[in-house]
Amino acid sequence: MHLNTLSGRSYNDMTQNPVFPWVLVDWDSEELDFSNPATFRDLTKPMGALNSAREMEFRERYSLLKEEEQQGDS
Repeated sequence: MHLNTLSGRSYNDMTQNPVFPWVLVDWDSEELDFSNPATFRDLTKPMGALNSAREMEFRERYSLLKEEEQQGDS
């Protein structure tokens, strides 16, 4: 939490807190089972690719941006 303070992050906005990545995917259980791998998100993927629909959306967006950049270079 000290790192959050040094970086100027606000305690009033939970999306700015904490610096470390969101690691839990189980927000429904009353008690978390930390021995269950399904409790944690797949840290090998970025936040934009947590499920196939989001991944496809971000890949399309990236592709469009890449095409626009290439058209601008012409």
